[in-house]
Amino acid sequence: MIAALALTAIMMQAPARDVRPAPAVGTASVTGVVVSADSQARPLRRARVSINGAGLVPGRTAITADDGTFAFTGLRAGRYLLTAAKEGYVTMASGVMRPGQAPVRVAVADGEVQRLTLRLPRGAVMTGTILDLDGQPAEGIAVSALVRRYVGSQGERRYFGAGTTSPSDDRGVYRIYGLPEGEYVVSAQPQNRQRGFLGSEVRTMSRGVVSDKGVILSEVFHPGAPDIARATRVAMRAGEERSGIDVQLHYVPIATISGTVSGRPGWDHVALTMARTDEVPGFEPVRSAHAATDGRFTLNGVPPGRYRIVASSRAASPPGSPVTMAPGTLGAASLEITVDGEDIANLALSLEPGLVISGRLVFEGTRPAPALPSMRAPMPVVLNFANAGLAPSLNIEGSTFKADGIVPGPYRTFAAMQGVRTPIGAWWLKSLVANGRDLLDAPLDLRQSVDDAVATFADAASDLSGTVKDAQGNAALDAFIVVFSTDRTTWFFNSRRVVGVRYDAQGRYSIRNLPPGEYRIAAAADLEQGGWFDPAVLERLLASAAAIAITGAEKKIHDLVIR
Repeated sequence: MIAALALTAIMMQAPARDVRPAPAVGTASVTGVVVSADSQARPLRRARVSINGAGLVPGRTAITADDGTFAFTGLRAGRYLLTAAKEGYVTMASGVMRPGQAPVRVAVADGEVQRLTLRLPRGAVMTGTILDLDGQPAEGIAVSALVRRYVGSQGERRYFGAGTTSPSDDRGVYRIYGLPEGEYVVSAQPQNRQRGFLGSEVRTMSRGVVSDKGVILSEVFHPGAPDIARATRVAMRAGEERSGIDVQLHYVPIATISGTVSGRPGWDHVALTMARTDEVPGFEPVRSAHAATDGRFTLNGVPPGRYRIVASSRAASPPGSPVTMAPGTLGAASLEITVDGEDIANLALSLEPGLVISGRLVFEGTRPAPALPSMRAPMPVVLNFANAGLAPSLNIEGSTFKADGIVPGPYRTFAAMQGVRTPIGAWWLKSLVANGRDLLDAPLDLRQSVDDAVATFADAASDLSGTVKDAQGNAALDAFIVVFSTDRTTWFFNSRRVVGVRYDAQGRYSIRNLPPGEYRIAAAADLEQGGWFDPAVLERLLASAAAIAITGAEKKIHDLVIR
């Protein structure tokens, strides 16, 4: 990871190119029909079909005829994404078998007419009443049906809104429609609060005395739970209509968190971040603050939940140095707390020097090793466990590297590392060994400094390729190829031993740089983008997947037939 970033910065200097889209004028056509996804499909008139891709700027939209048909003509050869929508139905894209699945672009050649059928499931409908603290109808409350989905870009499951809704009316009644079949949590958001942000703080009064504790109207989950873990799940079938999904609003107390950060003489600019560690809908923003010169800090308006606080500081820059100078050794500390509405005071965080990972770059193969210039730059390749956004510094000197200012803890990559699935120039990342173990084969968890790391690059890599056909020998178009290790300890987000790829219009696929080991390979149609990193998905695929072994930098062909 560390060395791959360095090599990427040096070698991946692509020249500027003209990215202006070419005019979308051609002889290809995409036609089809939109039908209901019922046991007896029927054409859907006045559905909206949109097409985008292959330089088509802007995209086009067509309205289906009485028989559900549509046509897009005058297209250039290329790949296009189509979506179909109609009131009361679930919006679907080309190649999608269920909502949330990654769409498939339709390939069309010059002079070709590509025909397809888009099937729309009937949307489910739920209604209910929102009640205020006195049990009276609450108007203007935003209500959402939340569905839990795996986020391929984040490697975790989170709740997101689904269906179409409007605020509760003067009777407190809401209506959510267009819901795909599935299980939901119903959320009610007070008018003065948006998810992730506090609303107006109020104070209660008892016997003429105003309370010294503030409260806010909380996001509440059906039937009246203040946190999502205690919400009642609502299962909806396709086309089902259900009423009586009521929600009672609540106030929750907010707390003030305070304490002191201590460090070494000369450290300054102490920053604090506070992030939720329990499950919340969407993406909860990170709270931040700065400690005063005496190290004291305060974080206000914190609702109940579990949190991790990270404090960090950098050594003061030498006098006269520019502001943009790379930071010196980073001091850091972290602490986990549970907030239940009561203030928490006198927290103590003691900053310790950041970790240092240093070692050698080794290049194996017939090509000469690349010349690496000296460099020092931030290393924002990973996301810290507390979402602190801290970027360690990376130094390259000849064939050695050093990363300092690393906050101890688990890290997660934003995306697949360069050198793992795609080469950096002519080089593939083969291993990153520290303290006798390969850091690429487990979730990255840095707890101590390392001075003997070895990052090995090779100019050759394994090449697994093949075709995917249906039982009639035709190219299958709507699935992923998923290859994964039989070792369950390697089933983590962005693991180099787990990969999913789309195959092309001819059913061909190619996967490079799988390390030696025993694997399983399967075609999976019912997947979201990045869903192959979900251990539950891999368990499901394991029983029917074919066995395959990678022994080194070899070429291997494995064809699959989907029956």
